Amino acid sequence: MAEGEIAVPAAAYESAYREQLRKLRRELVLPGFRPGQVPVEVVIARHGEAVLAEIVTQQFIEALDKALEGRRLVGFPYYHRHPEKYQVQPPYVDYHYHVQALVVPAEPLPLRSVARVRYTYQAQADDVALYQRILRMAFGELEPVEILPDVLPADKELLVRLRWEAPGAREPIRLSWNTLLQPFPWSLLAGKKPGDKVLLPAAALSTYAEYLRTYLPEYSPLTAGDAEAVIVSAAYARPLDMEALKKQLDFSGFQGMSEEEIWQALLQRHIERILREWNTRAHQTALLHAADVHIPAEIVQYNYLIYLRQRTDANGHLRSYEEYQMDIAWQVLFASYAYNEPELRISDEELEAQVWEKIKRVENLSPETQALLEKLETSDEERKAFLATFVENQGESLRQAMQVERFNVWLENRLGPPQERPVPANMLFLRVL
Repeated sequence: MAEGEIAVPAAAYESAYREQLRKLRRELVLPGFRPGQVPVEVVIARHGEAVLAEIVTQQFIEALDKALEGRRLVGFPYYHRHPEKYQVQPPYVDYHYHVQALVVPAEPLPLRSVARVRYTYQAQADDVALYQRILRMAFGELEPVEILPDVLPADKELLVRLRWEAPGAREPIRLSWNTLLQPFPWSLLAGKKPGDKVLLPAAALSTYAEYLRTYLPEYSPLTAGDAEAVIVSAAYARPLDMEALKKQLDFSGFQGMSEEEIWQALLQRHIERILREWNTRAHQTALLHAADVHIPAEIVQYNYLIYLRQRTDANGHLRSYEEYQMDIAWQVLFASYAYNEPELRISDEELEAQVWEKIKRVENLSPETQALLEKLETSDEERKAFLATFVENQGESLRQAMQVERFNVWLENRLGPPQERPVPANMLFLRVL
């Protein structure tokens, strides 16, 4: 964290501000005024704040860059400006910024006592039947529940979602209870309603232990205290019948397979997706915990708002706040190694070679593109010029991807392979509904 004060005095921006106003006055064409004769008061009323904000902000950024002495930022700096309102008329004032900025650490963050885990699937005989019941519930009709009953209904399933702000966790932990998978006694929830708090003793969360360790690496039911969770929502679910469920699913990619084989393939695909999520979170959480990386909430919130604004019209996966919170913490840890560990650096020559190999492996190229590649293949000068331009425009994302791969191999060599932990399907499905 880099934190401090930056001042932009009036003397530093006044001349540029006045000059920009004069330039605008000459260029503006407004009804009722001759060209170049718009009163400066009108120019200020219409454009003064935008002009001043641009000039002062640019000077603030330049001052921040100078203060950081070349250290790279992670995300956008968070700041408070005083005064908040721009003074567009004289007397002009000095602007003071209190800044908090995430920067790439000057050296790799130390990793203390890292216990890495890789979760695997422990298959059981009734997994397909359980998976079918879960899908029937997921696709069934939901009916909100205002007060949780004292006795569980026999003719429908019940689903309850909870949220636990666990001390030491980097994001809220979401738990779910349902009548297909019963991880803690119903008596803890009976009579409660959404919005209520419920105290979950550690023994009641023992079923969740492996799942909780992907958020809290040192979690143990033997040493943990009670968990105060909030009931987020509750609903009855009327399961869909099997024939209706089959119509909801896409079986087009399973030609030539029996129904049993199709269900097994669907289950395996879903399990693999869950395991990727578990293992990514467990891997990152363990390392962030070992490096003791904590990002202030105001910086995460500010950067997430900027991310949402930039993503307004974009396609693809929109990261949740919790995902973004983990990502920005991971960027600090990763960057501390990527920029400071010689073994992880990717030279421009390596990057260009990687780009060229990727381009050559692209299939179904048009004849024109194929001809261009053949020409570049025979001309070292033209190929180098092409690759230099490509790397300048798009190379950083590829460089980081290469560094991530190299970082994972480097970690494996340094820390050893992760310990494998088999997890049955009923545990992996705790968060599906």
